[in-house]
Amino acid sequence: MPETKIIPLTAAELDVLGNAEYYIIKQSVTKKVQQQFHVLKSHLEKEIEGCKDTIPDEADCTTGRIFRGENYKGFPYIVLDYPRLFNKNDVYAFRTMCWFGHHFSHTIHLSGKPLESRREAIQQKIHLLQGKGFYYCVHTSPWEYYYDADNYRSLDDLLNEDPAALRKDILEKDFIKLSRRLEIKDWESTTPYGVETFRLCMELIT
Repeated sequence: MPETKIIPLTAAELDVLGNAEYYIIKQSVTKKVQQQFHVLKSHLEKEIEGCKDTIPDEADCTTGRIFRGENYKGFPYIVLDYPRLFNKNDVYAFRTMCWFGHHFSHTIHLSGKPLESRREAIQQKIHLLQGKGFYYCVHTSPWEYYYDADNYRSLDDLLNEDPAALRKDILEKDFIKLSRRLEIKDWESTTPYGVETFRLCMELIT
């Protein structure tokens, strides 16, 4: 017969496992974040109307995509990609992410042709984002969204320390990601902060 083995649970783990209200609240929060992202998308639609020349023709500027998962570094997340272009060689996306237990983030992500045609504008105008709470991705992977120093560094710090090195990196890097974060407690600012971030990003790459 197979050996009978009991996997122990701590008191805290038992509390979570037996707490039905926790799961009800999590479902409610998930639904409301998704609804708020639909609100943000509707505001971004209006912004896109004024800057369509900046966005690749292949990018989805109509439906966008809202999706969720349960395990980015152990925590649930919800994402809005709008506008969005992801293919084998090219990325042009404005990504809003709610990372449960951590923060909201608004990120412009460029690679491939959408980046090549905008490198010069970015490196020439990057100083315009100084003092606006932006972070610059220094990781080798474009798919990380935490704000530790091995992934995102304060754009202000980079501009103050060595602006020439930053501009050189912009001209050579395979991808560019610029991001702003919003604390969970500032939930009500998700839409206006996202719209403002999008406007600043569009001004940078135009």
